[in-house]
Amino acid sequence: MTWKLHLPIPMMILSGPLYRVQLSVMTLLFISTVLLTGPVWCSHLCYFGAFDNLSSAGKTHKGKLRHKRTIKATLLLLIIASTILMRWFNIQVLITTLIAIGFAVIGIFVMVVYSHKKRKMVHCTGYCPIGTVVNILSFSPVYR
Repeated sequence: MTWKLHLPIPMMILSGPLYRVQLSVMTLLFISTVLLTGPVWCSHLCYFGAFDNLSSAGKTHKGKLRHKRTIKATLLLLIIASTILMRWFNIQVLITTLIAIGFAVIGIFVMVVYSHKKRKMVHCTGYCPIGTVVNILSFSPVYR
């Protein structure tokens, strides 16, 4: 434990240790939990996922989200690449924190507007890079 506070944003599970270039307890806890519970992590253990679930409650529309896989993969790669670039260029912690807060605010906007409108968990299934990691880890042999 570092005893340093971190932003309570799920994206930070991935980008925090990547920016600091060190493994964290939260990352190990996240991976082990996802291997044990699978995609349940998003709607039951992640507070952003719980809010997204509440926001999307009601009768769902039958249509699928367009280009979901492309958007998810692109966002995941952008988060990883931008985190590595911020570390490489030694961007100040305050600026990286503001960028992470901006990412979270956009995520809340996605929940309030799109998840509610589509009646689907758009934030978790399309916007959150940790949701993409959960989907990848859910196919592990441990989960099956």
